[in-house]
Amino acid sequence: MLRDLTIQNYRAFKDFTIDGLARVNLIVGNNNSGKTSILEAIYLLVNEGSIAALIELLDARDEFGIEVTPSTMQSTFQYQVSHIFHGHAPETGEAIEIASQQDFVRSTTMRVRKRAETVFSEPELELMATYESSKPDIYSGGAIPPLPLHPGYVWLSSHRYTPPVEGRYPHRLVTVNLSNVEQLSNLWDQIIRDPEKEELVASALRILEPKVVDIRFTHQRTAGGVLVKLADRPRRVALSSMGDGMRRLLNLSATAVMAEGGTLLVDEIDTGLYHGAQTRMWHSLIGIAQRYDVQIFATTHSWDCVASFQEALEDSTEPDEGRLFRLQVRGDKIVPVDYSSDELAVAIRQAIEVR
Repeated sequence: MLRDLTIQNYRAFKDFTIDGLARVNLIVGNNNSGKTSILEAIYLLVNEGSIAALIELLDARDEFGIEVTPSTMQSTFQYQVSHIFHGHAPETGEAIEIASQQDFVRSTTMRVRKRAETVFSEPELELMATYESSKPDIYSGGAIPPLPLHPGYVWLSSHRYTPPVEGRYPHRLVTVNLSNVEQLSNLWDQIIRDPEKEELVASALRILEPKVVDIRFTHQRTAGGVLVKLADRPRRVALSSMGDGMRRLLNLSATAVMAEGGTLLVDEIDTGLYHGAQTRMWHSLIGIAQRYDVQIFATTHSWDCVASFQEALEDSTEPDEGRLFRLQVRGDKIVPVDYSSDELAVAIRQAIEVR
């Protein structure tokens, strides 16, 4: 597991260090305090500098453009990576560093360099990942010249690289989108091979609908293609008809059980869930994390979510496995303020603002 994290020059983080990470970590803070960015940095680190992981993050933020070839009128995606650098305008030689030094020893470097030693060379992005005692892996990104109106921009051409991360590493990222049915369907093909995991996902859906018996996916790649069997109905019901909370629970539980031995990263974890279901949601995820050796990082803005997290930790046999971190802006730096389960319990009882 990650016990510490250092981020330099990535998005909101000029120079950031966090220690004391637990098995389940809830991250809070004001808007633009870096909550989503810290999830992204962890995702890049645990995926060992994979260019596919970076492209997945750029896709999630819509940080791409479309280049049209006039002669053929064919279009290709171009990924704009300048925004992942602190200050948004990286110069040649500037680098992003993400590292962990305790237990899970990893480091990832992203550096802007010239393609060749000439003034007119196109800029490109170089990714280097070092982990444990292995030699560095180097991934060089192709590039097109910077846009005339935006000096210093660096671009990646998507067609030169592998598709988004799928199954190579046991690390999962859940964004604020309620579900990607195609990805969930691929996960489900693996989940149904393990009855225990299949039942854990079904039990998560019972948080909102106690009559759920099981789940099935059809060939249809939409939410209407996910069917749920209810104990009191002769026919299966489309998941899309059962509300956003059911879709969120399916997404969370399915990705959690398939992150065995790895990392689950969830942005705005309470999305789609009413406050009364959140304690049971945390019970489910904490249990999965302990059963399958998963480390969880999640963000929220919600006081209800924080209170539910604390309540679930209090009920847990290992409450010290959970920790809350508030990201706080001080001048031009972002610093973490951490709360153990005991400290969080005191804050909740006395209504001390921890978000």
